[in-house]
Amino acid sequence: KAALPVVTFEDGIKIHFNDETLTVFHLANGHTDGDSVVWFEGANVLHTGDLFFNERFPYIDLGAGGTVEGYIKAVETLLGKIDGKTKIIPGHGPLANKADYENFLAMIKATKTWVEEQKAAGLSVDQAVEKGLPEQYAKWDWSFITEEKWIKTLYK
Repeated sequence: KAALPVVTFEDGIKIHFNDETLTVFHLANGHTDGDSVVWFEGANVLHTGDLFFNERFPYIDLGAGGTVEGYIKAVETLLGKIDGKTKIIPGHGPLANKADYENFLAMIKATKTWVEEQKAAGLSVDQAVEKGLPEQYAKWDWSFITEEKWIKTLYK
């Protein structure tokens, strides 16, 4: 039987549990319009949910309020809150650290720039897909978000 949540929040909430402080906060219009992350302050652990697909192209649900610009802003915000010792639990992929997250952001920005360059050169989305991203981004392709899907997401 479906049930409504008993604890809700608008922007964030702090939970004190077993000598740990968990901060849950909302980041707008990244993966969707309802993204929240969990920060385990004492343990220096961040659970990003779908605001981090480690070693993969991310899924940005454009139909559910997600935007590429919002996703970038959310990742930048989170990177500003963590340090080199922070352990990151991504929504998908292996456990990570700040350097991994920075690499992920660099990939998003670089592929976004590449798509913008293709659009400026007059290429259609199909022509950009046919051309393909530079070779160094092939490793980010995976079964759910292929290079083709990622290019199409960036093209919108």
